Formats: sequence, structure tokens, C-alpha cells
Amino acid sequence: MAALKAAATKLGAPSIQGSDLYFGKTKASADLVDAVTKAQGGVASLFGKAKDQYVRVATTVKKEDGTSAVGTPLDPNSPAIAKLNNGEAYYGDATIFGKKYDAGYEPIKAANGTVVGAYFVGYPK
Repeated sequence: MAALKAAATKLGAPSIQGSDLYFGKTKASADLVDAVTKAQGGVASLFGKAKDQYVRVATTVKKEDGTSAVGTPLDPNSPAIAKLNNGEAYYGDATIFGKKYDAGYEPIKAANGTVVGAYFVGYPK
């Protein structure tokens, strides 16, 4: 988690522009999560917050069919959602597209403290 947060925040303050997540002037992309998972292992995602959903804007997570999970929402039944909405981290179990992970979710906050997305890292169980 520390590596993902450090790589993202090095680019600048987070914000939502339309439905896209930015760090400074850089739009969140797969390059960021790919670099972190190559160095650290596991899987990683960046979520942008759109109304009451957290949507994957960059991810190394794959759906059941093997395609990228970019554009998919965080499961609305996930215990992480309530924590993120309160500006808090969630660490614990997560089942994502049928696979179980030791997972961590932390809120991405804009300069004014508003939650604009979430960081995710997970390691297969």
C-alpha cells in the first residue's frame, strides 16, 4: 500500500475530473498499478468515486474471463465501502471476481479532505 500511495502522490494532489481520477495533471493509468505490482507482487487498483460507487480506473485485477477489470465497480456488498465513505481504511478479506485476497483499501482524499477514490492492494490467499 505504501508503494502505491507514494507513487501516486508523487505525481500531485488527487482530484476527480469528470469520471477520471487524476494525481496532479496526470490521469491515473495502468502504468502506475503495473509498476507497483511488478515490484511488490499481488494485485492493485485505483478507484475513482462516482456518486455512491467506487469504479476501477486503473487495475491489475482480472475478471473471471481473464480480461481487465477496469471500469468495474467495487462490490456494493464489500465491507470496505462503509469504511471508505467515512474516510477510513479497510484491511481484511476480500473476494474479487471469485478469488480470495488479503486486501487493503485506503481512501484517496482531495486537498479539501473529500474522498475522491480509493487505493487497493491485495495478495491471493
